[in-house]
Amino acid sequence: MSSQRPIKDEMWSDSWFYDLDPSEKLVWVFLLTNERQNVAGIYEANIRWICSNTGFDKQVIEQILKRFEDSNKIAVRGGWIVLLNHYKHQSTSPKIEEGIARILKEVPEIVLEIYPIHRVCIRYRTLLNLTKLIIGETGSPQTVNMWNKNKEEKVVDYDSGEIVEPVKPQTKKYPNAPAICKIFQEVLGKNPGNWRVNKTQLLACENLYTERTPAKVRSALLYYQANREEKYCPQISSPYDLDSKWTKLGEFKLKQV
Repeated sequence: MSSQRPIKDEMWSDSWFYDLDPSEKLVWVFLLTNERQNVAGIYEANIRWICSNTGFDKQVIEQILKRFEDSNKIAVRGGWIVLLNHYKHQSTSPKIEEGIARILKEVPEIVLEIYPIHRVCIRYRTLLNLTKLIIGETGSPQTVNMWNKNKEEKVVDYDSGEIVEPVKPQTKKYPNAPAICKIFQEVLGKNPGNWRVNKTQLLACENLYTERTPAKVRSALLYYQANREEKYCPQISSPYDLDSKWTKLGEFKLKQV
């Protein structure tokens, strides 16, 4: 029985995906949509299997997977593939969360150690008066299961096993964009108003926040600010520039050492 593997159309305007060559894009789409993919983004996958499904030889696949790992998109451990940001794009329905928790119980410890979720949400109903004693017409007691309509939500910390307060879901589509724009304002003195409505810039801000962290973004901009006049230094004037040229800036920095 086939399963649907939806891909958000935002992927095609994502700066990281945009810079991939055609072979890398094919492998990335395969990793997202193959029949072994699941709600947790963890599955067994050896090089030979990927080669047979994509048509590329072993050396090409190894190079592509290494680039994905260097970009913090995947992790490869002991014949398993982990899509590191996959859980962020899943819904928060109880069914999805239970599915992720069930898969995590079955994966090897070496994979579990690098899985990005440290808190597994467990939603459940509070059963008040679950068993209600009813006296039937015959005078004999009967038990009837009753679900209380009230719902209670708990979160179990994956590391400690303790119940903690759930984190409220973000309602904004690009909740972290303002933080990245603020760093650009503070370091480069740039924060154009059109960034707030430019989907490409907003998506780049989210990528920088979640995949690089604000501290690294600030450090990268400070380095760029100090070396922008140097020959071959990548020019950066927006979040999209930094997101798409992150690797090039790193390579430039290494050459200056």
